[in-house]
Amino acid sequence: MPNEIMYGDVNRTGKAIDNLWDSTVLDYDHHAVEPHTFSKTEIYQNHGLSVNDGNIPEQILLISDSDSYKALVYVTEQMEDITRFQITAGWFMSGSKKISPKHPLTFQCVLDDGWWVISNGPFDIMLTAETKEELRVFVYQELEFLWRQYAMEDENVLDEGARHLKYQLLDFYKESD
Repeated sequence: MPNEIMYGDVNRTGKAIDNLWDSTVLDYDHHAVEPHTFSKTEIYQNHGLSVNDGNIPEQILLISDSDSYKALVYVTEQMEDITRFQITAGWFMSGSKKISPKHPLTFQCVLDDGWWVISNGPFDIMLTAETKEELRVFVYQELEFLWRQYAMEDENVLDEGARHLKYQLLDFYKESD
């Protein structure tokens, strides 16, 4: 479990999935199958997700062939609602100082092989976590680390790349009491 950090999100996003079933769906052998309702837990377990991940209704309309999971079909955009979310970072504490955003800072997060990943985030942040909440905490821990190591450092001891990162951080965040 990550170290405790104080922070506040600007907002939390996520869309519920509805109306997955709107036409006849074919199984892998191209036979028409009847819709079947699976519980949220069954769907999540079948896709290697924790029941607490994502934001989907208690029940979702999917398909089954002979009560197996042979033909689970998702519409691409709707599947992305489960496997993607954003973190819009807000304030965080660094020592006794509250560090507040000047501009929205958004991290795109995707589910990849059961792990939540930020692979090309602001300030070149790359993070991986088992849960959305753990990833959210890691984002704030990383921002606090970068603030201490670069934004607060004397620019005379930083190389050119580190100074560039310092200026980026100072452009997005400010200290307040």
